[in-house]
Amino acid sequence: MWYISRTHAATAEVIYINLHRCEDSRMALRTGCMVGVVGLLLALANPLHGAIDLVRFDSRNDLEQIQPQAARVDLSRSGQTTALRMSGVGSGVAKITITCSGGVWDLSEREAIVLSLHNVSPGRLLVQARAENPTAEYRQDACQSLIGLDAGERGELRVRLVRRPEDPGYDYFKPFFMYTRGIAVREGTVDPARIARLVISFESASGDEAIEIHSIRADGQGVPAPVPFFPFVDQFGQYKHADWPGKIYGPEQFEYWKKLEAAELERAANPGDWNEFGGYEAGPQLPASGFFYPTKYQGKWWLVDPKGRLFWSYGPTGVGFEAASPITDREHWFEWLPQPGGEFDFCFGRGSNARFMYYRDKQYVTFDFSKANLYRKYGPDWTNIVRELQHRRLRSWGFNTIANWSDTQTMLMRKTPYVVAIHFHRMNFGHHHDVFDGEFQSELRRRMEREIGTTANDPWNIGYFVDNELDWGVDPNYRALGWRAAQAPPDQPAKIRFVNDLKDKYTTIEALNQAWQKQFASWDALLANREPISSADVPAVREDYEAFGIKFAQTYFRICREEVKRVAPKNLYLGVRFHGHKDPTQLALAAKFCDVISYNIYDRTPTARANQYLGKVDHPILIGEWGFGSDYVQTPFRGRPEEDKTWTPQQRVDHLRNYMAAAMRHPLIVGAHFFQMRDQALTGRGDGEAVLRGFLNVADTPNYLLVEANRKVAAELYKSRTESP
Repeated sequence: MWYISRTHAATAEVIYINLHRCEDSRMALRTGCMVGVVGLLLALANPLHGAIDLVRFDSRNDLEQIQPQAARVDLSRSGQTTALRMSGVGSGVAKITITCSGGVWDLSEREAIVLSLHNVSPGRLLVQARAENPTAEYRQDACQSLIGLDAGERGELRVRLVRRPEDPGYDYFKPFFMYTRGIAVREGTVDPARIARLVISFESASGDEAIEIHSIRADGQGVPAPVPFFPFVDQFGQYKHADWPGKIYGPEQFEYWKKLEAAELERAANPGDWNEFGGYEAGPQLPASGFFYPTKYQGKWWLVDPKGRLFWSYGPTGVGFEAASPITDREHWFEWLPQPGGEFDFCFGRGSNARFMYYRDKQYVTFDFSKANLYRKYGPDWTNIVRELQHRRLRSWGFNTIANWSDTQTMLMRKTPYVVAIHFHRMNFGHHHDVFDGEFQSELRRRMEREIGTTANDPWNIGYFVDNELDWGVDPNYRALGWRAAQAPPDQPAKIRFVNDLKDKYTTIEALNQAWQKQFASWDALLANREPISSADVPAVREDYEAFGIKFAQTYFRICREEVKRVAPKNLYLGVRFHGHKDPTQLALAAKFCDVISYNIYDRTPTARANQYLGKVDHPILIGEWGFGSDYVQTPFRGRPEEDKTWTPQQRVDHLRNYMAAAMRHPLIVGAHFFQMRDQALTGRGDGEAVLRGFLNVADTPNYLLVEANRKVAAELYKSRTESP
């Protein structure tokens, strides 16, 4: 649990940025002894009125009962008051542990523990406090908070005692979520009736760091634990049973975070060596075409911006407002849902036929808390305000591209380069188009014509992705497409073309039977076949599957290129957004038609996957998606440990740095697009995907830990790529 006092707006962004680095340090030290006793628990006559003092420091004898770790403690007297002075020794995290003299504090009727602090250091200090049950282990059975104080500043650090909810078990949620496998209601929560100790810490680098603790008290009105799990989504779409920096508890807090971000954006407006397109202003001047184009420069593939500067495309997907989630059949998950037709009517929507999970082949109603919060935060003109703000955010945070699935009007403001997603036609050949269906090309043509007068031939438009993560299979030469055609229905255009190609090659069904080691009675029998036919041990089947796969893929990529260039000859055809393993022969064929090959690579780094194409496919690759696990603080849902679907904040930062460092060095990679700008809903999309990895959460609050890390990545982007081997 983390809390940022609203009286310290000037330091809140620094608090957030440094939070998880300190958390990891604390984790490394937590194996040390956490025992010690100090102070007195005062039993007030009426504990429901006013605060309860938990600890006071009356004499030096009390100091002997404090357990310091890499810290010094002493009493500091001023007049009639005495405070505990805690000093660092310059060797990492300074920490003290205070335990209850009676064993545990029963704070079941209190809402929080409040520490009155004074920073007596010569510089800014980040102070953390952690309330623990006897069984606490890392985040389990513990709540924590922090505050940032400038030199000489006083403040109150409030540790909310988040009540542990009843554990509903995960079985109920299995039909709704795609990736998660468990639920963790004990993380970031406590039993307030059994608070055993309070741990206070800060980082000490010089030994000059020190605070005075003037009081430690329990305050506010609480309720006994456990509390009901349902509803577990609050009125702002946030997880109800947790706390974190920037969590919204009332609509008035939106104004505070809005002002804080405005000041923060003013402080860090732009990477220093970028031009208006985000190209390398300090780099070489190449021919300027007025549009983006790929080129190979000093052994590495690059994009070149309209002004002729080297450009490496980096940006988030989903730069917009959408984060809708189904509410049908689970209204009891939410503590607040407005009535349709009212003030928040624009947040309702309808969905149908999700590909996976509970809502597959169903009609359902959705509600978008993200939109509701943007309206609450920015008022009736929120769409225009946020569109303008998004461009400032992108540049300040170190992004130079608006990636896939983003708001068209935001793109057409022409302040940040963008890419365009082209989706069309029904998937009628597995998860793929049937390119031999006569409607395939005509539907793509109609879809591309919608870009005339908007994105087509716009200098800010890098280019077009057509489709996303189609099912090409993993075998050489698109062999899986032949395997799929062999078992398709007899009226499938691809099946008809496949059989006709076999007729042309073998002439008679007897010749095919001999080559394929089959016994089809006639060509019509082959056409009617719906059974899979393996190519594993029959070279002729494998050869025929690959011949058809090559023809199918060539037809697909040729048509896509023709239709993109017919409407937008100045913009790039960025391919199909491959995903998973792809044989080098697949990319080699795509390279004949795509200006840039797009590839969604969800690995620890893209190096191993991209390296398999070195020496085989000399063509630029744009990573269309990558990302990491959800922020485990803001959701109770967990993946299997080996799946890494929920990660610690520091793991997420490390992954960002490592992935980007590898991508920027790789000679084939010309960009990487992060999935995604804004968190998905806590309760997930219709297909069950619920990933909280964005730079913005549902309340539109930036994740400054990611932001600061990303700024450092962006600051080194062009230098890193140009200077690496």
